[in-house]
Amino acid sequence: MVEHMVVIQITGAAQFRAEVEVDSDELDPDKPAVHLTGRFTRFDGYEVICKALVHTNRFDGGYSHTMHFFDGRHRYMFTMAAPDSDRFEAVSL
Repeated sequence: MVEHMVVIQITGAAQFRAEVEVDSDELDPDKPAVHLTGRFTRFDGYEVICKALVHTNRFDGGYSHTMHFFDGRHRYMFTMAAPDSDRFEAVSL
């Protein structure tokens, strides 16, 4: 598992940073993985609000909830595993 600081963008809200732990040995900054799983480990400020935002229902075909790795070079739509879970599944855009 590897930790990364990501930028989260949810349509209608200000973007925020979060730390995630990805179920992978390493991510290649030049080649995005097609599918990622992992968990949110920390939010950079306003933890209660940010945690609530990531659990909101996705819309726009899922594009409403995105996470950005490597300063925006890799972009993923994500969904949470369950309403009270810190686990996510993400697909490369």
